Amino acid sequence: MLPSKEQNGENSEVKHENSEVDEQKNLICFDLIIEILFRLPVKSLLRFRFVLKTWLALICSPKFIKSHIILSSNKKDYTNHRLMLRTVHPENNLKDCSLKSLLYKFFTEESDMDYPMKNCGRYSLAKGSINGFIYLVNMAKKLYLWNPTIRKYRKLLYFKTKVGDVVHILYGFGYDEIHDDYKIASICTNICRQHDFQEVNIYSLKNDSWQRTDYPQNETRLISSGKFVNGKLHWATSAGLGYERGWSITSFDLADAKWRKVE
Repeated sequence: MLPSKEQNGENSEVKHENSEVDEQKNLICFDLIIEILFRLPVKSLLRFRFVLKTWLALICSPKFIKSHIILSSNKKDYTNHRLMLRTVHPENNLKDCSLKSLLYKFFTEESDMDYPMKNCGRYSLAKGSINGFIYLVNMAKKLYLWNPTIRKYRKLLYFKTKVGDVVHILYGFGYDEIHDDYKIASICTNICRQHDFQEVNIYSLKNDSWQRTDYPQNETRLISSGKFVNGKLHWATSAGLGYERGWSITSFDLADAKWRKVE
């Protein structure tokens, strides 16, 4: 006995409802997977990239990366925070240790870092870190952006300067959230005429290039490396010499490339 048209219609409606239920279940399962992946450490995420193509696309997406960074950095137990140290004796080396163990344990152990330039014979300095990236510079003027978690780095082109050969360089490293770009600032000063001229070059990771920008030439000069806070690099600035100098703070906005005095 053949099914009637009415029965066929009922069957198709049931199949349609079942497919909608299955689709909703799949969406719920995938949302749950996303929440679980958000809470995993980076090393685990690197392994799970190859479980499914959908997982690979998800984990490598900019939106997921941003959300994972925010969630990891806001953990109150400092599980994902580490301190980097530079030793000078018996040899120059970079080490790191867990901030959580340093705060909550009686003993903490440091470990050697396998960083770029480690075997080049010149000591290296970390000039800044943000969102897991570390900016490294050594005495041979080699510049690197390094992600120690995934063990990848980028060697940067050295910038050209008109200041001269005898140059003192200050650095700053931060993140431009508006343009989703990591940027480095280098401030070059000729040691022989320190008050006369300071040149600023800005590196963009997105464009992989340096660009010279203006610095207001006034009586103040920048001191020490720049510190990144709320989208801006901050430097201590001084006018005058010795104990008579007046101190202030100058900021550089990575988004609009404007210098401002912090009141």
